[in-house]
Amino acid sequence: VNETIRVCVQQVQGCGDCLFHAIAIGEAYATRRQHISMYDKSLEARVAELRQLAVDTLVSHAERPLVMEADDQITGGELVETVAEQYGLRADEYLELMRQPRVWGGGPEIIALVTAIGHPIHVYEPVCAKNGTEIHLNLSGKYGSPAFDHKGVIHVLAADDKFPHCGPTEFKLHGEGGNHFLALIPVQDDDADGAAGNCGGEHGGGGGGGSAAPAA
Repeated sequence: VNETIRVCVQQVQGCGDCLFHAIAIGEAYATRRQHISMYDKSLEARVAELRQLAVDTLVSHAERPLVMEADDQITGGELVETVAEQYGLRADEYLELMRQPRVWGGGPEIIALVTAIGHPIHVYEPVCAKNGTEIHLNLSGKYGSPAFDHKGVIHVLAADDKFPHCGPTEFKLHGEGGNHFLALIPVQDDDADGAAGNCGGEHGGGGGGGSAAPAA
């Protein structure tokens, strides 16, 4: 069943740790309904923890399954081997590199963190819509669903560092030059006004409201 949710796009620091910043911000909302500024001092420690937790989980699940989507699973070893090969690295080199701050994380780290923290992480991508006049956000991955759907969902957007300050035909997707993750905060009826303020302005800008819908 397709459904549309209202979201606020929240900018995160573009320092190479953007994935972990986006997940940390989304985690705060999913677990505590707390809106965190992109410059909140508590983020630094949690971002570092999430990075190490992702790598630790890939290592500990080298021969154990990680939760993906629906009934799909993959071992940490298989996942790391596949991605490391794309970068011309050995698995151990990839893992050691990923432990370093400011190294861009992606799919393997998302999948590992789903298993580690027990929350679904839904990943969206921007798409050009209505003959190039609008940007829509399509759901591209529901990692951890439905296994962890009883927990709060963490929503992140895979885009580029120009988003959302760009036209509908100006952004780049991951795999096409896109290089940035942002947090998506669901906007509920009872916190719509607060969320709109918290996702922009005092939080360093880059935020904006919108709707996100699963791809057909």
